[in-house]
Formats: sequence, structure tokens, C-alpha cells
Amino acid sequence: MILLAGMAFAMVTAAVQQTPTIDEPVYVGTATAYLHQHEVRYNPEHPPLAKLIIATGLAFDRPTLDPGFAGDQSALGRRVLYESGNDPWRVMLLARLPMIVLTLLFGLVVYGFARDVTGPVGGLLALTLYALSPDVIAHGSLAGLDVPVAGFLLVAAWSLWRARRRPVRYLPLAGLALGAALATKMTALAVTPVLLLLAVLSVWSATRPGPDGTAPAAAPERPGTATVTDGPGAGPTDGGSGRPGDAGRRLALGVGAAAGVALLAVGVVWLSYLAVDPRLRWTPPAGLPTVDGLRALLVDRLPFPPSYRDGMRVQFGFEDTTWGGFLFGQQYLGSRWYYLPVALLVKTPLGALALWLVGAVALVALPGCGPRRRTC
Repeated sequence: MILLAGMAFAMVTAAVQQTPTIDEPVYVGTATAYLHQHEVRYNPEHPPLAKLIIATGLAFDRPTLDPGFAGDQSALGRRVLYESGNDPWRVMLLARLPMIVLTLLFGLVVYGFARDVTGPVGGLLALTLYALSPDVIAHGSLAGLDVPVAGFLLVAAWSLWRARRRPVRYLPLAGLALGAALATKMTALAVTPVLLLLAVLSVWSATRPGPDGTAPAAAPERPGTATVTDGPGAGPTDGGSGRPGDAGRRLALGVGAAAGVALLAVGVVWLSYLAVDPRLRWTPPAGLPTVDGLRALLVDRLPFPPSYRDGMRVQFGFEDTTWGGFLFGQQYLGSRWYYLPVALLVKTPLGALALWLVGAVALVALPGCGPRRRTC
């Protein structure tokens, strides 16, 4: 709690003193429009969940917005913050506070996940690194989307880890968390196949019979005990029937569970849009980019509201745009394949880079939950 209290102090201090970043006015303006207009109109390239969370803070002050405003999303942010008689410092603080609370809650997830894998000491170490990370503190103090989508994906991964022992209890939570990530930022779509595969593997592990053909093995629920007990006498989990099953049946159960996780995730996305506008009104924006080929096939097949799919088209339009960049003292147009690796090395603290390297080596070289150990 001391670590999280210190982290909260740092984030609140930053939230009070920092002027808006380039994206925040758009998100705050959109959240304000949600409160006043109850319509998905602005910022369609990002789903509404994080902006709904921002709106929970704004609801305490309910910033003024001209009902006849007809500008774009950038002008909307300026109008709410600087042209409607609202106090921009107060509005930004109220918008950032819900994200600060969410960042602190994700710190508990970091601790719980690491504790399950490595024990209480490992959990405390992970929480320490999280609470002292300048990247997390900086992004957690903003009314943005990056921390929520990363945190919801972490909750989904932790739930799938625990589903190896208690699938009925944790697979629904994984579906809800995945849906929350998809309802926050569309980049979560890239991680979705991996998480669904992990759902299959979790059920496969949960229904694995003991070495003598007895019921599926159950791992202890105590924190810090990540190793599955494979011997006779282990009780059945809530995901197994208590009878040995063949590989085909276990695979079918896993695929069915993954489908259930996906359905829950889709439901959360729909609910986030319905929370803004129960009538799901949507008018495609002027100049909506046209996509074709495999991208068009992907967009058309997504089981999401039309505004979500059109938001994907906007994202693909950004992808096709030629942007300017600046790296190593040079300004350029287009993209360079090494930009993101270089940015990661430059922006990440040296201590974090060293710990990543040590952790990767330890995962492979030491006994434990890694490729050299059959059970985990």
C-alpha cells in the first residue's frame, strides 16, 4: 500500500501541474459530448469505454458545451477547455482522476499475477517496479487510452493463467477483460488471437488427467504456488468432469471455451456503445477512407457496431497516410523500420532494459515456469 500511495501522490501531482497533451483535449471533449449529447459522433477511431471512464470524473463538474457546436473533434476539445467558460485546469484534473484510480488498480493486478507465478517476494518486486516506473506514472496521470488497454489485457492474461486451475471461474473474467480492452482501443484486436489460443490451452491444462488416468489435476489456490500437482489423489477442477478424456474432447472443450470468451468480449464492446447511445445512432463522417482487399474483409466481418467498423476504416486511413518523422537529428517523410525499436531503447530506463534481459535469461535458464519444466 505504501508503494501505491507514493505512486498516487506522484500521479496526482503530475495531473494537477501538467498542461493537456496533444490527444487529451480530443478525449475530454468527446467524453463531454457523451454527457451532453449521448451520441457516438466524435473520435470514432477509438471505441468509447475509456472516454466513458473519463466521463465519470467529468460528471462531478459537467463542463459546459454549446448544444449547437458543429466542429470536428479537435475543435471540440478546444471549445470545451478554452471557449465555453470552463476552468481547463479543473476539467483536466477531473478527467485524469479516474485514470489514476484505474492505474492503481492495475498495480494490484501486477502484484497478484507476479505473486501467482513467482511467490510473494516476486509479486512485491513486480509491484515495486510498476509503482516506480516513470512510464507508468507519466501515462497513468493522463486522460488517455494506453494504460487502460494495457491494463485490461493484463487482467485478461492473468485470468487465463488462473483458468488453468479454475476455468469456470476465470474464463468469464478473461472474456470481460478482453472485451474492455477491445472497447478501449482497436489495437487490442492484434492480441485477441493470442488470448483466445491461451484460453484453449488453459482448458487443455485444466482437463489434463493425472498420470494414472485419474481425474484432471488441480493446482492449489494459495498465492505463490504455481506448480500443478500431477500425482494421484489430486481433486478435479471445476473445468473437468472427473473422467479421463481423449485429446479430441479436451480440444473441443478448449475451442468452445475460447468461443465463449470471444462472445463475452463482443458483448462488452456492444455494451460500451449502448452505454453512450441506447439507440446506436451513427452517421459515417465525411471523407471516410475506403479500404479494400483483406482489410476490407476484416472490417466487414467484425461483429461490432457500424461505428466501430467505420473507426477501423479511419485507422486504416491513418496507416495509408504519409507522416513526417524526426530521428537522430534528421527530419524525414514516411516510415523507418527501426524507429520503434530505437524509440523503445531511448525511452525505456536503462534499469528496466537490464531487468528485461535478466528476466528473459532467467526464464530460460532456471527451473520453474518455463520451457524446461513440463508442468506449471
